Amino acid sequence: MRKYGGSIEKVIRTGQESSPDIPFEIHLVSFPGQEQFAAYRADLELLSLATDRESAILKTVVVPGVGGPAYST
Repeated sequence: MRKYGGSIEKVIRTGQESSPDIPFEIHLVSFPGQEQFAAYRADLELLSLATDRESAILKTVVVPGVGGPAYST
């Protein structure tokens, strides 16, 4: 991920380890742009880990977005 300028910005644990509808963990990741993200997803090293990922990760959902406004507290 770092090779393409990506990083994990935040990890959120839901505490729902056994729920099929609610993920145990959510990763908020960022990349400099769509091109870098696409290159990361097409990376041969990442693709070579597909079997390992499938045995450890039940489901991956990618939701693209952009940064929003900073809210004051």
